[in-house]
Formats: sequence, C-alpha cells, structure tokens
Amino acid sequence: MVTTTESAQGELRDADVGKRLARIFKTCHLLMSEFDLYSTSYLILGRTNYLGFQYENMYRLKKKIKDCFTPKDIAIFRDFDSQVRCQTTHGSKGEEADVVIILNVIDGKMPLLHPDNNLYQILGATKEEEYNEERRLFYVAMTRAKKQLYLLTEEGRHSPFLERINYKEFDIDHGRVTSSANRFRS
Repeated sequence: MVTTTESAQGELRDADVGKRLARIFKTCHLLMSEFDLYSTSYLILGRTNYLGFQYENMYRLKKKIKDCFTPKDIAIFRDFDSQVRCQTTHGSKGEEADVVIILNVIDGKMPLLHPDNNLYQILGATKEEEYNEERRLFYVAMTRAKKQLYLLTEEGRHSPFLERINYKEFDIDHGRVTSSANRFRS
C-alpha cells in the first residue's frame, strides 16, 4: 500500500508502507531474467503514469528496474533502453514486445473507474460504457505480447477482468519464480 506520511520536517510524502512497489520491481527483474537478455524486447505497462512513492512517471520506473540488474547483466542487453519500454496502457496501442508485463491488475486499478458516476452522466456516458472502454484497453494491453504475457496482481485483490480469462498463477518466492495453480475460466 502506498500511503502519505509526514516526514520529521512536517512535509507530506508518499511511503511504500507495504513494500508493494519493491515487490513490483523485484518481480519485473525476476520475470525479465527468465529470458535471453540480449535478444528479448520487454514492454512494462501501467494503467496510469503514477505508481506512487516517488514513481510519478514511467521513466522513473524504468530507471529503477534498470538499477535492479547488475552491471554484468546490463552488459548482456544489446541496448537496455531500446529493449525495455515502460509506458501506460493507452500509450501501448500499436506497440509490440516479446514479453509484456502489465502492472497492478488489481481491483480499483484495472479497471480504473471514477467512483462518482455524475461525471460520466455530464459527458453523456454511462458507467457501463466506461467499464467496457476499460475492458477494451485491458485487451489492447494484453495483445501487445508476441511471446509471453505476465499480469501482476495481488492476492485477494484480483481485477474483475481476470474472472473471464484463463491464466496460470506464479508465486515469487525467495528470489525465484515458482509455478502455482492453473486458473481456467469458462
């Protein structure tokens, strides 16, 4: 959970209290390391630019993920900056990569719906239309993968979008990816 805390100087700042962002960085690093770093392209997608706790844009996310790799690993990449792209799901339209990692596939983040339907009504859209647009955007993000797609979620907070797709769960345990159960939906 990312919350706002008060520093010793009395200023408000974000804090990665539950180490959620740390787990995201670790997971991205582990998943990327499962592939040939020299030849694989990666696309890491977030629903919005803001992840919280000093990561107010995808550029900072990419820099932090790069910092997770050792200099020896970075040397294996043909060109880290061109092979690894971090962007929003909206920005991914028309893009492709060998491996796509979609962040925060959790309830409240994907779909990202405004809690007050009055805004939709003013603009002439219904909550259902907005939900369907979010679902289409999720589909666009999922179809960017040429070889492998990973959806990062949290136990007990799965996005309702996961209810309609088949997927295999993996656990991140002690620095390695371990297989869990298949979840096949009908």
